[in-house]
Amino acid sequence: DGQLKWVTLEEDSYFILEEETVDLKLNRDYDYYGYPYPKNAKSLGKISKGDYQGYKYLSDIELKHSYYYVSGYGFIKYDPARDLRLPRFDKKREDVKHLYTQKEIDLILNRFADNDTFTCVFLTSCYTGMRTGEVCALTWDDIDLEKGIINIEHNVYDKPKDDKGRWFIGTTKTQTGTRKVHISQTLKIALQNYKNKQDYLKKLYGRKYIYYNLEEVENKYGKIVEHRIIREEISNKDSKRYNLVFTKENGAYIGTDITRYPYKIIHNELGIKKCRFYDLRGSYATKILNNGIEIRDVADLLGHKNIETTENFYISSTESSRKYATELFDNISKSETINKI
Repeated sequence: DGQLKWVTLEEDSYFILEEETVDLKLNRDYDYYGYPYPKNAKSLGKISKGDYQGYKYLSDIELKHSYYYVSGYGFIKYDPARDLRLPRFDKKREDVKHLYTQKEIDLILNRFADNDTFTCVFLTSCYTGMRTGEVCALTWDDIDLEKGIINIEHNVYDKPKDDKGRWFIGTTKTQTGTRKVHISQTLKIALQNYKNKQDYLKKLYGRKYIYYNLEEVENKYGKIVEHRIIREEISNKDSKRYNLVFTKENGAYIGTDITRYPYKIIHNELGIKKCRFYDLRGSYATKILNNGIEIRDVADLLGHKNIETTENFYISSTESSRKYATELFDNISKSETINKI
């Protein structure tokens, strides 16, 4: 009837009903159901009882929980949103995935031939389908060049920068994201050459070479909640050296930013528009699937639990593959009867 309105005060959610304020603390339900607290639900400041405020943020989840709690308080007799289902909209959206051709890959590698770090980062994702954060989180302890195995166990992410930097190390995106992938001969040679040059640069720079440690971050209760990458000279004594793979020549680590500037050149100078570093992952999946690898194997290589994720978000069809499918069907469907028509 228009009497009940949802508003946000600081970090909690409230209802304003005539002269009463009911604290619902919906942010706890967001945590429980895995929904992040809405970014646009900002503080409205102090308001007096009975003030009218419009909806700042409202989703079907919030609406259901709102009516659920208010009915529990006795303000309404029943929950009218119990069976609420929002209609599905089949929005036509632009396909932003880019399928790299071999010509484009060669063009990129030739353009950045003097940038060993970027070319090796590029090849690692190109030949393994690893996520950007997984590639940039790699240490030499994760790579076994003799056995030809990469152990993918971590992901790098950033936070607002402070006096200790901005890069943190966490687990992979999903449990199945923790996996082992084989190193092809091409990638093995590239990584070995890169490691040899990095070892040479460490000797060349000597004490000026920048090393990093991995430092534990505890919450106010003393529980370790994450790890951050910190320059060795400002880290605590209990932290351990972190042998990062992809750094600048002097050892400086810039995380996933290592791909930022090169991609401006790729877009503007090389003219490969709307491509992303992340698209190497989908290109890898599409190419190996089109060459006979089973979808379950592709999903495992990408770290997906469900093959639907691989099919829906990472596999792309191409003009050549669609044309090949037409020609293939034509070849297997030939008969004398059809030829007479």
